[in-house]
Amino acid sequence: MKNLRKFLLLTGLIIPFLTFAQIQEQKAIASINAVEITVDSIDELNSIDWNDMFLVFKENTSKDTIRIAINVKELYIDGTGSKHLKIEDFSIAVEGITENLEELEGKLQQSIESMTKDIQKMTEN
Repeated sequence: MKNLRKFLLLTGLIIPFLTFAQIQEQKAIASINAVEITVDSIDELNSIDWNDMFLVFKENTSKDTIRIAINVKELYIDGTGSKHLKIEDFSIAVEGITENLEELEGKLQQSIESMTKDIQKMTEN
């Protein structure tokens, strides 16, 4: 009888530990590695919300490789006088690790601004 009590007591104590030991909380790990945006006009290009675009990488680990690309597809610009400009399948991209996200954002914005200025110069003269 004493042995049966000890056995039941031990079993009653061990079963909850074994049950909870089997339950492990697993955190889903997902990372976004690339964002690509295609625009058809300079207005669309200038209206990109950079904060939203780079926010998607927030949950990535610092060493995840990421790529951000802006594609210009069939951009037609009417310039002054008889000057017209057509750009087809042009792309600007930056690539790096999440840790350098601010640096990548700066490089991409600088490239976009430079390209926009160059397009305006080509259509003005």
